[in-house]
Amino acid sequence: MSIKLSYFFADFFVARNWIKGEDKLIYIVGLDVIFSTLEQLFIVILIGLWRGRLIETVIYLLFFSTVRKYCGGYHAATRAGCMAVFTIVYLAADELSVFLCGSANIYALFIYGICSLLLANIIFYFFVPIKNDRKRYVEYKKKDIRKKAFASINVWNGPAIAMVFFYPPIAVQIFSVTNVIIFFILLCKPWRKGI
Repeated sequence: MSIKLSYFFADFFVARNWIKGEDKLIYIVGLDVIFSTLEQLFIVILIGLWRGRLIETVIYLLFFSTVRKYCGGYHAATRAGCMAVFTIVYLAADELSVFLCGSANIYALFIYGICSLLLANIIFYFFVPIKNDRKRYVEYKKKDIRKKAFASINVWNGPAIAMVFFYPPIAVQIFSVTNVIIFFILLCKPWRKGI
């Protein structure tokens, strides 16, 4: 669907002389990325609304996108695979959050948060940013990217550890997303040679 919309809008832009005909393909690719991302966000937000967890879903999306931008991770071979993996992992993280908030006491959640943050910092130190065929990092920028990844994971998790005593559902959602990101990093098997 997103590719059809991309062609439609690119043709519209060319017909209106807003873009040059030779630039049409660039706009199609860019629009396709935008529309497919919006489609994926829309699906997850609808699921969050259906589950009555809109705030937690928005926190999940914000946190996941800011941290994943710098750390890298698993990339599916197809768009459908990407949407399926992203949606299933969102549901798993959200269900884990619901379960933990319903069954664990505050102190257990606090320890879960500290352990998630420590594990994330260890994994980030050794394996971030992830190299893969779909996203390459320039060697001289790796340290800067690693610093941004560290900052983003700590900026989200630090306050969440304190928040566990005031509003556990949001805090636990952040801890669960941290573990999802760790899962995506480890799914790439970054310890293999050549990666």
